[in-house]
Amino acid sequence: MKVPTVLLFLVVQVATASVNVLSDGRVSFGAHLWANCVWRQAEVAGYSDAGLDFYRKGLVLSFDASPAHVVRGRVSMDVGGVSLQDAYADFHWLSGIGLRVGQFKPPIGLEAGLEEHELKLVERSLLQRYWKPADPWDIGIAVRFERAAFDITGAIVNGSGRNSARDGNRWKDVCAQLNVRAFSSRLPVLSLRTYYGRVGGDGNEFVTFAAAVSAGVAGGEVLAELQHARVGASRRPSVHVQASRLLAPWVEVAGRFQVEVQPEDRYDGGLTGGLNLKPLGETLTIMLNYNYWRQASQHPQLRVSEHKVYIQVQLGL
Repeated sequence: MKVPTVLLFLVVQVATASVNVLSDGRVSFGAHLWANCVWRQAEVAGYSDAGLDFYRKGLVLSFDASPAHVVRGRVSMDVGGVSLQDAYADFHWLSGIGLRVGQFKPPIGLEAGLEEHELKLVERSLLQRYWKPADPWDIGIAVRFERAAFDITGAIVNGSGRNSARDGNRWKDVCAQLNVRAFSSRLPVLSLRTYYGRVGGDGNEFVTFAAAVSAGVAGGEVLAELQHARVGASRRPSVHVQASRLLAPWVEVAGRFQVEVQPEDRYDGGLTGGLNLKPLGETLTIMLNYNYWRQASQHPQLRVSEHKVYIQVQLGL
């Protein structure tokens, strides 16, 4: 497919949703649309392949309501994937205690808590493989205690992912996260978290421990996270370091290093560089990413070397 056709597709996708209704703060409705394509060239076990794919598009609609000072509700849906994301009610008290019930993202990390339009790079880091079983959303209950300098959240969830009213086994999953904050930072300066659950009918243990640090430096942001996961007897330590900086009000650069160690074999990981253009501020973002990925293995048939170039256009109102 020719490049002009690719760009036309992206422009058409973006032009299809520019909906946002905002009232007095008690009720709000928002929309976020993104579409992207990727060109990839890969070498697997000595064989090369290349191609261009429109691999993801999405339209997320969100509705927030706060009928009283202590109560807030949120419903969001990925229309592109025809999937309900958030469907929960929040209760907050002046003491700093909060309660959340319904379907939501439990406390599984700083990166996991970011919305799609808040990401600095097109793809999330490889740590998402072991944030929790299934996808990031789940059904359950969470309790939060918050102060200006820190917050701590604990949750009990099914562990079977979004829109799954029944647990995949007879155990519930538990997780907790502690964030230490600085007043001037977008992200907490220190975050510690853990997750414990069971997967499958046999109930293999799923355990994750992680620590993250972030800092705002020289007009930019640095985020580093170390995670150790265990599923049954398999262990997966991993790390990612990400940095971003504004070069101008509408130009931002970002980069990431990430690696996952596989003790029974070797490792996989890579480097990503990105350029974000924001001609209309946060309303319109054009993301250009280059990613180099390598799967190192003792077995020749499992060795992979891959280059990817992403183009993503997103509209958020």
